[in-house]
Amino acid sequence: MRSIKLLASALGLCLALLAIAAPAGANDVPRTGDKISLFSPPSTHPADTAFFVADGFSCENDFPCLDPTTRFVLYVDGVQTRPILDLEIDHGVPVSEIYVSNFRFGLPPGLHTFHGEWYAQGVLVLVRDAAVQFTP
Repeated sequence: MRSIKLLASALGLCLALLAIAAPAGANDVPRTGDKISLFSPPSTHPADTAFFVADGFSCENDFPCLDPTTRFVLYVDGVQTRPILDLEIDHGVPVSEIYVSNFRFGLPPGLHTFHGEWYAQGVLVLVRDAAVQFTP
């Protein structure tokens, strides 16, 4: 019985050390299709074809990534999306905060507008707009 407890304790310690010593990656939020960037958007994209928008912040130089009022907000055709937060942490230190909006089924044919807002500690620091023609 004592050897089982000792083995369990040793395994627990090994797992704890691995969790502390190994660098953690991003949440690995899946992304569907091609990326549409608000900084260099394509003029066209195939309609009804998966794509994603992923934007946010680098946490360098003590940037307040973990502040809940630091965020990226995306609107498509005037409707706010509901992104998934992909937070990358390395040895307990935040590296980046990326908001991923997947569009698994794409958008129907036509011109669609993208509007992004970046907030740092609740203050609007950047706005980008893009229009993409989704073609049949």
